[in-house]
Amino acid sequence: MYSTKTKIAANTLANSFARLWRYALNFILFPFIVHHVGAEMYGIWLLVGSVTGYFGLLDFGFGTALVKYVAQYNARGDKETINKMINSVFLFYIGVGLIIFSALILIGTSGLSLFKIDTEDYWIARYIFYITAVTSLTSWPIRSFQSIYAGLQRYDIAAKLTVFGSSVNAAITWVVLSSGYGIIELIFFQVIASTLLQVIHIFVIHRLAPYITLKREYMTTKTLRNIFTFSVVIFFTNIAGMIILYTDQIVLGVFLSMSAITFYSVARKLHQVVQSVWYLSGSALLPAITEMDTLKEKEKIERILYTGSKYRCAITFMALVPIFVLADHIIRFWMGESYEWIGLVARVYLLYWFILAPFGTIGNTLLAKERFKPILYLNMGNAVLNLLLSIILVRYYGLLGVVLGTTIPYFVVMPLIHRHAWRLLKIDVRRYTREVLAVPYVLSLFVGGLLYGLQMYLPPTGLMMLVAYLIIGTGLFAGLFYILGLSPKEKSDVKEILVHLNPIRRRI
Repeated sequence: MYSTKTKIAANTLANSFARLWRYALNFILFPFIVHHVGAEMYGIWLLVGSVTGYFGLLDFGFGTALVKYVAQYNARGDKETINKMINSVFLFYIGVGLIIFSALILIGTSGLSLFKIDTEDYWIARYIFYITAVTSLTSWPIRSFQSIYAGLQRYDIAAKLTVFGSSVNAAITWVVLSSGYGIIELIFFQVIASTLLQVIHIFVIHRLAPYITLKREYMTTKTLRNIFTFSVVIFFTNIAGMIILYTDQIVLGVFLSMSAITFYSVARKLHQVVQSVWYLSGSALLPAITEMDTLKEKEKIERILYTGSKYRCAITFMALVPIFVLADHIIRFWMGESYEWIGLVARVYLLYWFILAPFGTIGNTLLAKERFKPILYLNMGNAVLNLLLSIILVRYYGLLGVVLGTTIPYFVVMPLIHRHAWRLLKIDVRRYTREVLAVPYVLSLFVGGLLYGLQMYLPPTGLMMLVAYLIIGTGLFAGLFYILGLSPKEKSDVKEILVHLNPIRRRI
Protein backbone atom coordinates (compact mmCIF):
# COMPACT_ATOMS: atom_id res chain seq x y z
CA MET A 1 0.00 0.00 0.00
CA TYR A 2 1.47 3.32 -1.06
CA SER A 3 1.31 6.45 1.10
CA THR A 4 -1.06 9.26 0.21
CA LYS A 5 1.85 11.43 -0.91
CA THR A 6 3.19 8.73 -3.21
CA LYS A 7 -0.24 7.98 -4.66
CA ILE A 8 -0.90 11.63 -5.45
CA ALA A 9 2.58 11.99 -6.96
CA ALA A 10 2.14 8.83 -9.08
CA ASN A 11 -1.28 9.90 -10.35
CA THR A 12 -0.02 13.40 -11.10
CA LEU A 13 2.97 11.96 -12.94
CA ALA A 14 0.79 9.63 -15.03
CA ASN A 15 -1.76 12.31 -15.90
CA SER A 16 0.93 14.90 -16.60
CA PHE A 17 2.92 12.65 -18.90
CA ALA A 18 -0.14 11.72 -20.94
CA ARG A 19 -1.53 15.24 -21.23
CA LEU A 20 1.86 16.80 -21.97
CA TRP A 21 2.54 14.12 -24.57
CA ARG A 22 -0.71 15.02 -26.28
CA TYR A 23 -0.01 18.71 -26.00
CA ALA A 24 3.55 18.33 -27.31
CA LEU A 25 2.26 16.50 -30.38
CA ASN A 26 -0.36 19.20 -30.99
CA PHE A 27 2.23 21.93 -30.47
CA ILE A 28 4.64 20.35 -32.96
CA LEU A 29 1.92 19.69 -35.54
CA PHE A 30 0.32 23.14 -35.26
CA PRO A 31 2.58 24.94 -37.80
CA PHE A 32 2.54 21.84 -40.03
CA ILE A 33 -1.28 21.91 -40.17
CA VAL A 34 -1.48 25.70 -40.65
CA HIS A 35 1.03 25.64 -43.50
CA HIS A 36 -0.80 22.76 -45.23
CA VAL A 37 -4.42 23.94 -44.90
CA GLY A 38 -3.87 27.72 -44.60
CA ALA A 39 -4.64 30.22 -41.85
CA GLU A 40 -8.17 30.91 -43.12
CA MET A 41 -9.16 27.24 -43.29
CA TYR A 42 -7.61 26.40 -39.94
CA GLY A 43 -9.41 29.41 -38.46
CA ILE A 44 -12.72 27.89 -39.58
CA TRP A 45 -11.81 24.62 -37.84
CA LEU A 46 -10.92 26.51 -34.66
CA LEU A 47 -14.15 28.51 -34.88
CA VAL A 48 -16.22 25.32 -35.03
CA GLY A 49 -14.26 24.05 -32.02
CA SER A 50 -15.07 27.24 -30.11
CA VAL A 51 -18.78 27.04 -30.92
CA THR A 52 -18.82 23.36 -29.99
CA GLY A 53 -16.97 24.15 -26.79
CA TYR A 54 -19.90 26.21 -25.57
CA PHE A 55 -22.07 23.10 -25.65
CA GLY A 56 -19.78 21.69 -22.97
CA LEU A 57 -21.95 23.74 -20.61
CA LEU A 58 -24.65 21.10 -21.06
CA ASP A 59 -22.48 18.84 -18.95
CA PHE A 60 -23.94 20.84 -16.00
CA GLY A 61 -20.83 19.96 -13.98
CA PHE A 62 -21.77 16.27 -13.79
CA GLY A 63 -18.36 15.12 -15.07
CA THR A 64 -16.41 16.73 -12.22
CA ALA A 65 -19.14 15.77 -9.74
CA LEU A 66 -18.80 12.10 -10.78
CA VAL A 67 -15.05 12.20 -10.09
CA LYS A 68 -15.73 13.50 -6.58
CA TYR A 69 -18.60 11.14 -5.80
CA VAL A 70 -16.96 8.03 -7.23
CA ALA A 71 -13.96 8.76 -4.97
CA GLN A 72 -16.24 9.47 -2.01
CA TYR A 73 -18.44 6.37 -2.30
CA ASN A 74 -15.52 4.15 -3.26
CA ALA A 75 -13.88 5.15 0.05
CA ARG A 76 -17.10 3.99 1.75
CA GLY A 77 -17.30 0.80 -0.32
CA ASP A 78 -20.75 1.79 -1.64
CA LYS A 79 -20.74 0.32 -5.18
CA GLU A 80 -24.51 0.52 -5.62
CA THR A 81 -24.55 4.31 -5.27
CA ILE A 82 -21.66 4.56 -7.75
CA ASN A 83 -23.72 2.49 -10.19
CA LYS A 84 -26.75 4.71 -9.77
CA MET A 85 -24.72 7.84 -10.41
CA ILE A 86 -22.94 6.47 -13.49
CA ASN A 87 -26.20 5.15 -14.98
CA SER A 88 -28.19 8.30 -14.33
CA VAL A 89 -25.56 10.55 -15.84
CA PHE A 90 -25.21 8.16 -18.81
CA LEU A 91 -28.92 8.56 -19.61
CA PHE A 92 -28.66 12.33 -19.18
CA TYR A 93 -25.65 12.49 -21.53
CA ILE A 94 -27.59 10.63 -24.24
CA GLY A 95 -30.07 13.50 -24.18
CA VAL A 96 -27.25 16.06 -24.24
CA GLY A 97 -25.73 14.35 -27.28
CA LEU A 98 -29.05 14.58 -29.13
CA ILE A 99 -29.46 18.27 -28.28
CA ILE A 100 -25.92 19.10 -29.47
CA PHE A 101 -26.42 17.05 -32.63
CA SER A 102 -29.55 19.05 -33.50
CA ALA A 103 -27.97 22.42 -32.66
CA LEU A 104 -24.82 21.84 -34.71
CA ILE A 105 -26.85 20.68 -37.71
CA LEU A 106 -28.94 23.86 -37.43
CA ILE A 107 -25.87 26.13 -37.20
CA GLY A 108 -24.19 24.38 -40.11
CA THR A 109 -27.31 24.70 -42.22
CA SER A 110 -28.41 28.27 -41.57
CA GLY A 111 -26.11 30.00 -39.07
CA LEU A 112 -22.83 30.45 -40.97
CA SER A 113 -23.71 34.01 -42.04
CA LEU A 114 -23.11 35.14 -38.44
CA PHE A 115 -19.35 34.81 -38.98
CA LYS A 116 -16.90 36.40 -41.39
CA ILE A 117 -16.49 33.26 -43.52
CA ASP A 118 -15.98 33.57 -47.27
CA THR A 119 -19.03 32.28 -49.14
CA GLU A 120 -16.98 29.75 -51.11
CA ASP A 121 -15.82 28.20 -47.80
CA TYR A 122 -19.35 27.65 -46.49
CA TRP A 123 -19.44 24.02 -47.63
CA ILE A 124 -16.28 23.22 -45.65
CA ALA A 125 -17.58 24.90 -42.51
CA ARG A 126 -20.91 23.11 -42.97
CA TYR A 127 -19.16 19.73 -43.29
CA ILE A 128 -17.14 20.32 -40.11
CA PHE A 129 -20.30 21.24 -38.18
CA TYR A 130 -22.11 18.16 -39.49
CA ILE A 131 -19.35 15.65 -38.69
CA THR A 132 -18.91 17.18 -35.22
CA ALA A 133 -22.66 16.81 -34.70
CA VAL A 134 -22.53 13.09 -35.49
CA THR A 135 -19.61 12.43 -33.13
CA SER A 136 -21.49 14.04 -30.22
CA LEU A 137 -24.01 11.19 -30.28
CA THR A 138 -21.38 8.74 -28.99
CA SER A 139 -18.73 10.92 -27.35
CA TRP A 140 -21.10 12.37 -24.76
CA PRO A 141 -22.55 9.13 -23.29
CA ILE A 142 -19.06 7.61 -22.94
CA ARG A 143 -18.05 10.60 -20.77
CA SER A 144 -20.02 9.16 -17.85
CA PHE A 145 -17.75 6.11 -17.73
CA GLN A 146 -14.47 7.96 -18.22
CA SER A 147 -14.93 9.68 -14.85
CA ILE A 148 -14.31 6.30 -13.24
CA TYR A 149 -10.58 6.48 -13.97
CA ALA A 150 -10.14 9.65 -11.93
CA GLY A 151 -12.67 8.71 -9.25
CA LEU A 152 -10.85 5.43 -8.55
CA GLN A 153 -7.52 7.27 -8.82
CA ARG A 154 -6.33 5.04 -11.68
CA TYR A 155 -4.75 7.76 -13.75
CA ASP A 156 -2.17 5.24 -14.96
CA ILE A 157 -4.77 3.47 -17.10
CA ALA A 158 -6.21 6.72 -18.45
CA ALA A 159 -2.66 7.86 -19.25
CA LYS A 160 -1.93 4.84 -21.42
CA LEU A 161 -5.10 5.36 -23.43
CA THR A 162 -4.43 9.09 -23.80
CA VAL A 163 -0.88 8.49 -25.07
CA PHE A 164 -2.14 5.84 -27.49
CA GLY A 165 -4.99 8.00 -28.79
CA SER A 166 -2.81 11.10 -29.16
CA SER A 167 -0.13 9.19 -31.02
CA VAL A 168 -2.63 7.65 -33.43
CA ASN A 169 -4.24 11.05 -34.05
CA ALA A 170 -0.84 12.66 -34.72
CA ALA A 171 0.12 9.89 -37.12
CA ILE A 172 -3.16 10.28 -39.01
CA THR A 173 -2.64 14.04 -39.26
CA TRP A 174 0.88 13.65 -40.63
CA VAL A 175 0.02 10.93 -43.14
CA VAL A 176 -3.18 12.55 -44.45
CA LEU A 177 -1.75 16.04 -44.95
CA SER A 178 1.61 14.78 -46.25
CA SER A 179 -0.28 12.73 -48.83
CA GLY A 180 -1.82 15.89 -50.26
CA TYR A 181 -5.29 15.57 -48.75
CA GLY A 182 -7.06 18.46 -47.03
CA ILE A 183 -8.93 19.29 -43.88
CA ILE A 184 -12.06 17.37 -44.86
CA GLU A 185 -10.24 14.06 -45.20
CA LEU A 186 -8.24 14.77 -42.03
CA ILE A 187 -11.36 15.26 -39.91
CA PHE A 188 -12.99 12.16 -41.43
CA PHE A 189 -10.11 9.87 -40.45
CA GLN A 190 -9.77 11.49 -37.01
CA VAL A 191 -13.43 10.74 -36.31
CA ILE A 192 -12.96 7.08 -37.21
CA ALA A 193 -9.96 6.84 -34.87
CA SER A 194 -11.87 8.59 -32.06
CA THR A 195 -14.78 6.15 -32.38
CA LEU A 196 -12.46 3.14 -32.15
CA LEU A 197 -10.82 4.64 -29.05
CA GLN A 198 -14.24 4.96 -27.41
CA VAL A 199 -14.79 1.22 -27.94
CA ILE A 200 -11.45 0.54 -26.24
CA HIS A 201 -12.50 2.76 -23.32
CA ILE A 202 -15.66 0.70 -22.82
CA PHE A 203 -13.68 -2.55 -22.76
CA VAL A 204 -11.05 -1.23 -20.32
CA ILE A 205 -13.61 0.29 -17.95
CA HIS A 206 -15.46 -3.04 -17.84
CA ARG A 207 -12.20 -4.74 -16.79
CA LEU A 208 -11.39 -2.03 -14.21
CA ALA A 209 -14.82 -1.86 -12.58
CA PRO A 210 -16.81 -4.99 -13.54
CA TYR A 211 -19.51 -4.11 -11.01
CA ILE A 212 -20.53 -1.13 -13.19
CA THR A 213 -23.50 -2.21 -15.28
CA LEU A 214 -26.20 -0.44 -17.26
CA LYS A 215 -29.61 -1.06 -15.69
CA ARG A 216 -32.81 0.92 -16.19
CA GLU A 217 -33.64 0.81 -12.46
CA TYR A 218 -30.36 2.64 -11.71
CA MET A 219 -31.32 5.56 -13.96
CA THR A 220 -33.29 7.96 -11.78
CA THR A 221 -34.00 11.67 -11.75
CA LYS A 222 -33.62 11.62 -7.96
CA THR A 223 -29.97 10.63 -8.33
CA LEU A 224 -29.44 13.40 -10.89
CA ARG A 225 -30.95 15.94 -8.51
CA ASN A 226 -28.65 14.79 -5.73
CA ILE A 227 -25.61 15.14 -7.98
CA PHE A 228 -26.81 18.53 -9.21
CA THR A 229 -26.74 19.98 -5.68
CA PHE A 230 -22.96 19.87 -6.01
CA SER A 231 -22.50 20.06 -9.78
CA VAL A 232 -24.47 23.32 -10.09
CA VAL A 233 -21.42 25.10 -8.68
CA ILE A 234 -19.23 23.42 -11.30
CA PHE A 235 -21.80 24.31 -13.95
CA PHE A 236 -21.65 28.04 -13.27
CA THR A 237 -17.88 27.89 -12.89
CA ASN A 238 -17.76 26.24 -16.32
CA ILE A 239 -19.92 29.03 -17.72
CA ALA A 240 -17.33 31.51 -16.51
CA GLY A 241 -14.57 29.35 -17.98
CA MET A 242 -16.32 29.04 -21.33
CA ILE A 243 -16.78 32.78 -21.57
CA ILE A 244 -13.10 33.32 -20.78
CA LEU A 245 -11.67 30.52 -22.95
CA TYR A 246 -13.94 30.51 -25.99
CA THR A 247 -15.42 34.00 -26.27
CA ASP A 248 -12.15 35.47 -27.55
CA GLN A 249 -12.27 33.36 -30.70
CA ILE A 250 -15.96 34.11 -31.24
CA VAL A 251 -15.32 37.86 -30.87
CA LEU A 252 -12.44 37.66 -33.35
CA GLY A 253 -14.61 35.68 -35.77
CA VAL A 254 -17.38 38.29 -35.59
CA PHE A 255 -15.32 41.51 -35.58
CA LEU A 256 -12.08 40.62 -37.41
CA SER A 257 -11.47 37.51 -39.54
CA MET A 258 -10.80 33.77 -39.57
CA SER A 259 -7.07 34.47 -39.91
CA ALA A 260 -7.18 36.52 -36.70
CA ILE A 261 -8.38 33.40 -34.89
CA THR A 262 -5.33 31.50 -36.14
CA PHE A 263 -2.99 34.33 -35.06
CA TYR A 264 -4.68 34.35 -31.66
CA SER A 265 -4.17 30.60 -31.41
CA VAL A 266 -0.41 31.04 -31.74
CA ALA A 267 -0.40 33.11 -28.54
CA ARG A 268 -2.91 30.78 -26.97
CA LYS A 269 -0.70 27.74 -27.60
CA LEU A 270 2.01 29.26 -25.38
CA HIS A 271 -0.64 30.15 -22.83
CA GLN A 272 -1.88 26.56 -22.91
CA VAL A 273 1.58 25.21 -22.09
CA VAL A 274 1.49 27.08 -18.78
CA GLN A 275 -2.18 26.26 -18.28
CA SER A 276 -1.45 22.55 -18.79
CA VAL A 277 1.43 22.59 -16.30
CA TRP A 278 -0.75 24.37 -13.74
CA TYR A 279 -3.71 22.05 -14.26
CA LEU A 280 -1.71 18.83 -14.38
CA SER A 281 0.31 19.61 -11.26
CA GLY A 282 -2.96 19.43 -9.32
CA SER A 283 -5.03 17.13 -11.53
CA ALA A 284 -5.03 14.24 -9.02
CA LEU A 285 -5.97 16.37 -6.02
CA LEU A 286 -9.79 16.46 -6.19
CA PRO A 287 -10.40 12.70 -5.69
CA ALA A 288 -7.51 12.47 -3.20
CA ILE A 289 -8.74 15.37 -1.02
CA THR A 290 -12.32 14.05 -1.29
CA GLU A 291 -11.15 10.70 0.05
CA MET A 292 -9.27 12.42 2.91
CA ASP A 293 -12.30 14.56 3.74
CA THR A 294 -14.55 11.47 3.74
CA LEU A 295 -12.12 9.71 6.12
CA LYS A 296 -11.81 12.88 8.32
CA GLU A 297 -8.06 13.23 7.75
CA LYS A 298 -7.85 16.95 8.55
CA GLU A 299 -4.10 17.12 9.13
CA LYS A 300 -3.35 15.68 5.69
CA ILE A 301 -5.64 18.23 4.05
CA GLU A 302 -3.91 21.07 5.88
CA ARG A 303 -0.49 19.84 4.74
CA ILE A 304 -1.71 19.70 1.15
CA LEU A 305 -3.10 23.24 1.40
CA TYR A 306 0.30 24.69 2.26
CA THR A 307 2.84 22.29 0.77
CA GLY A 308 0.76 21.41 -2.28
CA SER A 309 0.06 25.08 -3.05
CA LYS A 310 3.77 25.89 -2.83
CA TYR A 311 4.76 23.04 -5.14
CA ARG A 312 2.04 23.84 -7.64
CA CYS A 313 2.89 27.54 -7.74
CA ALA A 314 6.60 26.82 -8.20
CA ILE A 315 6.05 24.19 -10.90
CA THR A 316 3.82 26.62 -12.82
CA PHE A 317 6.44 29.37 -12.58
CA MET A 318 9.14 26.98 -13.84
CA ALA A 319 7.28 26.86 -17.15
CA LEU A 320 5.86 30.40 -17.09
CA VAL A 321 9.03 32.44 -16.54
CA PRO A 322 11.16 31.06 -19.44
CA ILE A 323 8.21 31.12 -21.87
CA PHE A 324 7.28 34.67 -20.84
CA VAL A 325 10.81 35.98 -21.36
CA LEU A 326 11.52 34.06 -24.59
CA ALA A 327 8.06 34.29 -26.23
CA ASP A 328 9.30 36.22 -29.31
CA HIS A 329 12.08 33.73 -30.01
CA ILE A 330 9.84 30.70 -29.43
CA ILE A 331 7.27 31.94 -31.95
CA ARG A 332 9.96 32.84 -34.50
CA PHE A 333 11.55 29.40 -34.51
CA TRP A 334 8.22 27.59 -34.18
CA MET A 335 5.97 29.43 -36.65
CA GLY A 336 8.37 31.58 -38.70
CA GLU A 337 9.54 35.20 -38.66
CA SER A 338 6.23 36.50 -40.06
CA TYR A 339 4.52 35.46 -36.80
CA GLU A 340 7.11 36.97 -34.43
CA TRP A 341 4.96 40.07 -33.81
CA ILE A 342 2.56 37.86 -31.81
CA GLY A 343 5.19 37.66 -29.03
CA LEU A 344 3.80 40.78 -27.34
CA VAL A 345 0.27 39.38 -27.49
CA ALA A 346 1.50 36.10 -25.96
CA ARG A 347 3.25 37.85 -23.05
CA VAL A 348 0.15 39.91 -22.24
CA TYR A 349 -1.87 36.68 -22.34
CA LEU A 350 0.59 34.97 -19.97
CA LEU A 351 0.58 37.78 -17.41
CA TYR A 352 -2.42 36.61 -15.42
CA TRP A 353 -0.75 33.32 -14.50
CA PHE A 354 1.47 35.27 -12.13
CA ILE A 355 -1.62 35.93 -10.01
CA LEU A 356 -3.68 32.80 -10.75
CA ALA A 357 -0.98 30.14 -10.16
CA PRO A 358 -1.18 30.00 -6.33
CA PHE A 359 -4.95 29.41 -6.27
CA GLY A 360 -5.16 25.92 -7.77
CA THR A 361 -4.80 23.70 -4.71
CA ILE A 362 -7.09 25.95 -2.68
CA GLY A 363 -9.74 25.63 -5.40
CA ASN A 364 -9.51 21.81 -5.36
CA THR A 365 -9.89 21.81 -1.57
CA LEU A 366 -12.96 24.06 -1.70
CA LEU A 367 -14.55 21.75 -4.29
CA ALA A 368 -13.80 18.61 -2.29
CA LYS A 369 -15.33 20.20 0.81
CA GLU A 370 -18.28 21.57 -1.24
CA ARG A 371 -17.51 25.13 -0.15
CA PHE A 372 -16.77 26.68 -3.54
CA LYS A 373 -20.06 28.54 -3.99
CA PRO A 374 -18.91 31.93 -2.54
CA ILE A 375 -16.02 31.97 -5.03
CA LEU A 376 -18.43 31.26 -7.87
CA TYR A 377 -19.93 34.74 -7.87
CA LEU A 378 -16.50 36.34 -8.22
CA ASN A 379 -15.68 33.97 -11.09
CA MET A 380 -18.87 35.01 -12.87
CA GLY A 381 -17.96 38.66 -12.39
CA ASN A 382 -14.57 37.94 -13.92
CA ALA A 383 -16.22 36.32 -16.96
CA VAL A 384 -18.69 39.18 -17.54
CA LEU A 385 -15.92 41.78 -17.28
CA ASN A 386 -13.84 39.68 -19.68
CA LEU A 387 -16.60 39.62 -22.28
CA LEU A 388 -17.35 43.35 -22.06
CA LEU A 389 -13.70 44.41 -22.26
CA SER A 390 -12.96 42.05 -25.15
CA ILE A 391 -15.84 43.46 -27.23
CA ILE A 392 -14.85 47.05 -26.42
CA LEU A 393 -11.08 46.75 -26.84
CA VAL A 394 -11.12 44.65 -30.04
CA ARG A 395 -12.52 47.68 -31.86
CA TYR A 396 -9.50 49.80 -30.88
CA TYR A 397 -6.59 47.37 -30.52
CA GLY A 398 -7.66 44.35 -32.58
CA LEU A 399 -6.10 41.06 -31.46
CA LEU A 400 -4.20 42.66 -28.58
CA GLY A 401 -7.45 44.22 -27.34
CA VAL A 402 -9.12 40.81 -27.03
CA VAL A 403 -6.18 39.46 -24.99
CA LEU A 404 -6.18 42.57 -22.78
CA GLY A 405 -9.88 41.94 -22.20
CA THR A 406 -8.97 38.50 -20.86
CA THR A 407 -5.98 39.52 -18.73
CA ILE A 408 -7.16 42.70 -17.01
CA PRO A 409 -10.15 41.15 -15.15
CA TYR A 410 -7.89 38.65 -13.39
CA PHE A 411 -5.89 41.43 -11.78
CA VAL A 412 -9.16 42.97 -10.57
CA VAL A 413 -10.93 39.82 -9.34
CA MET A 414 -8.22 37.34 -8.23
CA PRO A 415 -7.15 39.32 -5.11
CA LEU A 416 -10.79 39.20 -3.95
CA ILE A 417 -10.99 35.46 -4.69
CA HIS A 418 -7.81 34.77 -2.71
CA ARG A 419 -9.15 36.77 0.23
CA HIS A 420 -12.47 34.88 0.36
CA ALA A 421 -10.80 31.48 -0.11
CA TRP A 422 -8.37 32.09 2.75
CA ARG A 423 -11.30 33.00 4.98
CA LEU A 424 -13.38 29.95 4.00
CA LEU A 425 -10.54 27.52 4.70
CA LYS A 426 -9.25 29.44 7.75
CA ILE A 427 -5.82 29.85 6.23
CA ASP A 428 -3.22 31.82 8.17
CA VAL A 429 -2.38 34.54 5.62
CA ARG A 430 1.04 35.31 7.09
CA ARG A 431 2.00 31.65 7.14
CA TYR A 432 0.65 31.19 3.61
CA THR A 433 2.60 34.19 2.34
CA ARG A 434 5.78 33.02 4.03
CA GLU A 435 5.58 29.30 3.25
CA VAL A 436 3.81 29.31 -0.13
CA LEU A 437 4.31 32.59 -1.99
CA ALA A 438 7.64 34.11 -0.94
CA VAL A 439 10.18 31.79 -2.58
CA PRO A 440 8.37 31.19 -5.94
CA TYR A 441 7.83 34.92 -6.54
CA VAL A 442 11.37 35.94 -5.56
CA LEU A 443 12.80 33.20 -7.79
CA SER A 444 10.58 34.37 -10.66
CA LEU A 445 12.09 37.85 -10.49
CA PHE A 446 15.64 36.52 -10.19
CA VAL A 447 15.49 33.83 -12.89
CA GLY A 448 13.39 36.00 -15.21
CA GLY A 449 15.81 38.92 -14.90
CA LEU A 450 18.82 36.66 -15.45
CA LEU A 451 17.26 35.02 -18.51
CA TYR A 452 16.18 38.37 -19.94
CA GLY A 453 19.70 39.76 -19.61
CA LEU A 454 21.19 36.64 -21.17
CA GLN A 455 18.94 36.71 -24.25
CA MET A 456 19.50 40.47 -24.68
CA TYR A 457 23.29 40.09 -24.52
CA LEU A 458 23.39 36.85 -26.52
CA PRO A 459 20.14 36.33 -28.51
CA PRO A 460 19.42 32.73 -29.51
CA THR A 461 20.49 32.26 -33.14
CA GLY A 462 19.25 28.72 -33.59
CA LEU A 463 16.66 26.30 -32.32
CA MET A 464 19.13 24.34 -30.19
CA MET A 465 20.31 27.54 -28.53
CA LEU A 466 16.70 28.48 -27.76
CA VAL A 467 16.05 25.03 -26.29
CA ALA A 468 19.19 25.43 -24.18
CA TYR A 469 17.90 28.76 -22.83
CA LEU A 470 14.55 27.18 -21.94
CA ILE A 471 16.30 24.32 -20.16
CA ILE A 472 18.60 26.75 -18.31
CA GLY A 473 15.64 28.84 -17.15
CA THR A 474 13.54 25.89 -16.03
CA GLY A 475 16.46 23.98 -14.51
CA LEU A 476 17.81 27.00 -12.64
CA PHE A 477 14.38 27.72 -11.16
CA ALA A 478 13.90 24.07 -10.17
CA GLY A 479 17.36 23.80 -8.59
CA LEU A 480 17.04 27.02 -6.61
CA PHE A 481 13.54 26.10 -5.47
CA TYR A 482 14.79 22.73 -4.21
CA ILE A 483 17.65 24.40 -2.31
CA LEU A 484 15.84 27.48 -0.99
CA GLY A 485 12.16 26.55 -1.04
CA LEU A 486 12.08 23.12 0.59
CA SER A 487 12.60 22.33 4.25
CA PRO A 488 14.82 19.37 5.20
CA LYS A 489 11.64 17.32 5.84
CA GLU A 490 10.22 18.23 2.42
CA LYS A 491 13.50 17.29 0.71
CA SER A 492 13.38 13.94 2.50
CA ASP A 493 9.76 13.46 1.38
CA VAL A 494 10.69 14.19 -2.24
CA LYS A 495 13.47 11.59 -2.16
CA GLU A 496 11.13 9.05 -0.56
CA ILE A 497 8.47 9.64 -3.22
CA LEU A 498 11.01 9.26 -6.02
CA VAL A 499 12.13 5.93 -4.57
CA HIS A 500 8.57 4.62 -4.33
CA LEU A 501 7.68 5.88 -7.79
CA ASN A 502 10.12 3.47 -9.47
CA PRO A 503 7.83 0.40 -9.29
CA ILE A 504 4.75 2.52 -9.99
CA ARG A 505 6.25 3.87 -13.23
CA ARG A 506 6.12 0.36 -14.63
CA ARG A 507 2.32 0.60 -14.60
CA ILE A 508 2.30 3.88 -16.54
